[in-house]
Amino acid sequence: MSQRPLLFSLILIGGTLAGGCTTEGSYRLSWMFANDEPAAAGCGAHGVDGVHITGGNTAGDGEDIVAVCSAGEIVRKRPIGTWNLAVHQVDVRGAQINVPDQSIVGVVIAEDAVIDVGSAVVLEARPQCDDGVDNDGDGRLDTDDPECLGDPMGATE
Repeated sequence: MSQRPLLFSLILIGGTLAGGCTTEGSYRLSWMFANDEPAAAGCGAHGVDGVHITGGNTAGDGEDIVAVCSAGEIVRKRPIGTWNLAVHQVDVRGAQINVPDQSIVGVVIAEDAVIDVGSAVVLEARPQCDDGVDNDGDGRLDTDDPECLGDPMGATE
């Protein structure tokens, strides 16, 4: 009698048991701009190109991912537990934009479920004279545009 079926069965059972050691669920996080402007329309136009999500759970698992802003949401499979997350806005180079981070505390991820992380995160548009966008279509960006007068925090361009 061949040992092959017995060996295959043991490998299959062992793999199933090992794979079941970490139970997972998912979280869904969405974002948009103020005035209900969808991410698909506002990202890039306001100098925000991505969101960087960091955090951890009570068991010591971590989260560190960058998502393209225009997607408007991300669904991430993570180990079950209570998670604290922070959302940072980033530019096209992945550099963090100087706006307050948004903290999301106490997200409970349950096994085999997709948990919505409350209401949508509201992204802040960067000032027009500091967004890397030619807002007035004159071919000049930010402080190179005479309308900004060298002020990176200026309101018009």
